[in-house]
Amino acid sequence: MDMMLYKKIIDNCNSLNIKRVNLSFFGEPFLDKGIVEKIKYAKTKGMYVGFYSNGSLLNRDLAKKIVESKLDGITISFDGYSKETYEKIRKNLKFENVKRNILNLLVFRDKFGSKNPKIALVLVELDENKGEIRQFYNEWSKKVDSINIINMR
Repeated sequence: MDMMLYKKIIDNCNSLNIKRVNLSFFGEPFLDKGIVEKIKYAKTKGMYVGFYSNGSLLNRDLAKKIVESKLDGITISFDGYSKETYEKIRKNLKFENVKRNILNLLVFRDKFGSKNPKIALVLVELDENKGEIRQFYNEWSKKVDSINIINMR
């Protein structure tokens, strides 16, 4: 979205006393090269800013910028405990890259002494990953702020 249009929408939301914006639901917000600037602009209006991501594009540099932007919350879809299961479900994504990206975000958040962004992981329960849910929870529950297991069956 063009930044001028984005600012107009945020300004309109602000004038209507809207306090929360979710910058994505479907689609990958990190494909927008201006996402950090958009987060910062909404934050200048005192808004809570969050979004959903698959975490594949959240490299070290972007993780640092996201923490610095004061993003309030990010929900990352991470549908497997093992490489084999994850890559079977998330075609064309690499388990090691996404896991590293999540861990980098945690490292930068800790390095800056910030509580934000709140990091939530979502695992959609499927036949392929249902045997890994306990392992997934045990590994991630002490690292991230919340875990949501969704049963779509």
